[in-house]
Amino acid sequence: MIQIDRMNRALLLSATLFLWALWPIAAHADTPIVVEGHAKAVVVLPDDALPIPEYAADELIYHVEQATGVRLAVHRESDASDVDPQMSRVYIGMTRKADEAGLELEALESEVFVLQSGDGQLIIAGHDGPGDPLSERTTHSGTLWGVYELLEQVLEVRWLWPGDLGTFVPERTSVHVPEMNVKGRPQLERRRVRWNERPAQPGLGFSHDGARNYYRDLGVFMRRHRMGRSAEGFFQGRRPYGHAFSNWWDEYGEEHPEWFMLLEDGSRGPDGRRGGRTSMCVSNTELHREIIRRWEAERASQVDDHTLNICENDLRAYCTCSDCKAWDSPQPNIRSIPKGVRGAYEPFSASTRYARFAQAIYERAVEVDPDVVMTTYAYLNYFTAPSSDVQLNSNIIVGFCPWGLHDGWFPRAPETQAWVKEQWKGWADTGATLFYRPNWFLDGYIAPYIYARQFADIFSFVSENNMIATDFDTLTGQWATQAPNLYLLMRMHSHPSLPADTLLDEYYQAFGPAASHVREYFDYWEAHTTRQRVRLLHLVEAMDLNRRFHFARIMPDLYPARVLNEAATILDAAEAAVRDSANDDYAARVDFLRQGLAHVRKVVAVAAVFEDESTSSARRHDVLNKLISFRRQVEGMNIADLNWAADVENASWQGQRGFQRIEQSVDFVAATRRAIPSLEPAGFEPHDSIPDHAIIVRGNANYALHLEAGQAVNLKITCYQIGNYQDALPYGVVNASGEVIATGLVKSDETDHVRVVAEEVGTITIHTAMRWNGNASIVEADRPLALIGRSLAGDASNEPRSTRNRLNLFRYGGKLYFRVPAELASFEIEVSGKSSTFSKASLIDAQGRTVEVRDGIHGNEPHRFSVSREPSSQDELWALRIEPASEGTFSDVFIEFMDPLPDFLAVDPAALPRQTSVPSGLRD
Repeated sequence: MIQIDRMNRALLLSATLFLWALWPIAAHADTPIVVEGHAKAVVVLPDDALPIPEYAADELIYHVEQATGVRLAVHRESDASDVDPQMSRVYIGMTRKADEAGLELEALESEVFVLQSGDGQLIIAGHDGPGDPLSERTTHSGTLWGVYELLEQVLEVRWLWPGDLGTFVPERTSVHVPEMNVKGRPQLERRRVRWNERPAQPGLGFSHDGARNYYRDLGVFMRRHRMGRSAEGFFQGRRPYGHAFSNWWDEYGEEHPEWFMLLEDGSRGPDGRRGGRTSMCVSNTELHREIIRRWEAERASQVDDHTLNICENDLRAYCTCSDCKAWDSPQPNIRSIPKGVRGAYEPFSASTRYARFAQAIYERAVEVDPDVVMTTYAYLNYFTAPSSDVQLNSNIIVGFCPWGLHDGWFPRAPETQAWVKEQWKGWADTGATLFYRPNWFLDGYIAPYIYARQFADIFSFVSENNMIATDFDTLTGQWATQAPNLYLLMRMHSHPSLPADTLLDEYYQAFGPAASHVREYFDYWEAHTTRQRVRLLHLVEAMDLNRRFHFARIMPDLYPARVLNEAATILDAAEAAVRDSANDDYAARVDFLRQGLAHVRKVVAVAAVFEDESTSSARRHDVLNKLISFRRQVEGMNIADLNWAADVENASWQGQRGFQRIEQSVDFVAATRRAIPSLEPAGFEPHDSIPDHAIIVRGNANYALHLEAGQAVNLKITCYQIGNYQDALPYGVVNASGEVIATGLVKSDETDHVRVVAEEVGTITIHTAMRWNGNASIVEADRPLALIGRSLAGDASNEPRSTRNRLNLFRYGGKLYFRVPAELASFEIEVSGKSSTFSKASLIDAQGRTVEVRDGIHGNEPHRFSVSREPSSQDELWALRIEPASEGTFSDVFIEFMDPLPDFLAVDPAALPRQTSVPSGLRD
């Protein structure tokens, strides 16, 4: 039992993770919240509270109850006068009480919070705004941040991993808030560790329920660690950063090849060896003019947006023209460079070239907009420090992405770590502002691969040298095996200056009497990881592997039984230490780690048989099924992001004997949902000719086709390759009786041909399952085919919550027809996209007239078409035309038809059914 009734205010502030402004107040008594197991406070919300303060109140109440067993009551401010005057008031959000205190909340920046307490009242407030409290795009989060700050400092709450067990709340009988009057906000303008709510992978990955529950818990966990961004900073721009010239070759390559890289053979642009990609000829002054011209055009409708993105494409600098080479600094003697980092100089170092490019574009841009803030990347062979004679300024934001190094992954050689710091410092010395954009957390698969202290060292360094934001790619979510890495990744976004061991002690404290054993356990794995560094590099090189995608293949070499058994012995001691503890959570947390180690053993067994060509298919089938069974048993514990594990395993062994067959057969009937009832065609005729190009869909897709008994249809199902993705496409065909009559797995850039003959009149459905950010699918038929605009399974869908009710079309330009029921008086359609992709959409009525056009639609600026109409005597055929925007990259377009519009749309309106929607029972 931990009893904390009062905290010293100076101690509270010195430990905090935010930038603080502190002003004196008169001495007051502490504010009691709970005293000896009895509530001594109520929570008071504004009468018209927005979602942020509502959720903040829920979070405060939940954690106080976890600590004390006491649940605080909630009142609206207009009713609070009826509460016992002896009870303290905890005012959350933009209350009248905050106004009376002179806090001027509306003048605060979006992420600033105020904590003010004394004389029996506590105010936790910020400048509240609209938005989903769990969305990292919701910027007005000050009130929520204030609650989390209070929970950490007063209740000593720590969030170890997603879910209830990972929430550590020390027990106490009383809670008192010390007198305070403080204002704070996150130190970083943006805190981002990339994750996405991804579809289920019912084979090796999450089941449908498992995916839904895990990503729900993860979303809560990430916000508790203050992941998000400010509304005032640079990162709220229209497209603040990202590869800026991805589609420029398609747009300009024929007319202006001189704007693109000159290769050694004298050609310009893509050469076929690099996935059809090209980098730019950044010294070309006409290219500079076009960048500025496009930017000015984009700004015409965004006069308050001062951001300009000139980040190079996802490719090394290859241009060999004399002007670009003249911008380079002298190439270093490669022998003087640590061997493990020489990849940063291949085929040459272009850092000074890109610094001069940024300088040149900024000089042009500032003439248009004196407040311009411009972003560029330091990446691949141009992330090394530029020449010291190039001076930038703080309005040039450099995304530092140290990538392409043989020895770049953690743990690094000490000389590599020092060298990476030198490169960061070199960019900081130019006067530019930096944000940290590493890829290093993509490593380690599900292994106990620990490099926590070395990571903490580099994070502390960059935070002290001009870092304003982060963007980590990616959160792999191996909570039971890589805990020290992940806990420091979360906490150092808030406490970058605290020593790694101080933060890790917080984590180990949550294991109670087993704390020292858990520290020993992860120290064992950190030492093992460090010892294996050189061997791992040699294995990857000898086997010609990509560590990100193929780590599973080297698991038996790195984690033999002897090593796993030694680690298990340490966990045995931890288990013994908590066996008699009155707090069951301590034992449950040790078991959490135990399950993580069991997971490693299962994976090592799978890897061993798939890396041994002599093993039988039956043996492979057996170990793989044991792994799948284990994952079904533990997925609710959140020991790991099983979808990430499945991604690595698919990349490692897809197509090998015994692996593809298992993946095709696992639970595909569940993955493809159920049959839908017979859908008779509505008999519409198109407004004009039907285009012959197919629809390309990312994520899951569902199609419907009505057949009479004996009719046949020929299907072509293609896995459309995007970039270098190698995802295979699972598909299933369901007949009118709900039977799965065909399944398959189409390899990247290949096509399956399926012929279906209907045994009875009714509707067949075709289902494809693809992760939202991988390859795409194309389904074609020799009969009109309707695309089902929403998942058939609703909450049971393997689509993420954020994407479940929308279609993700890829580079589709043309009309999509839909039926408007006669009785419908109003409807809405939302069109959006990724933050870096732009589209134009037109809504066309039943007479073929354009009702509304919207250009420049993208993820940060979706557009909702809202239509009010007089009910008609018959159903009408409307259309949505999608095409490239006048400016910007055109690729992903998201379309969502809001209820009560029918769930179907089609290129050929003859495929549209009479029914209004898929029956709701099919989405249960």
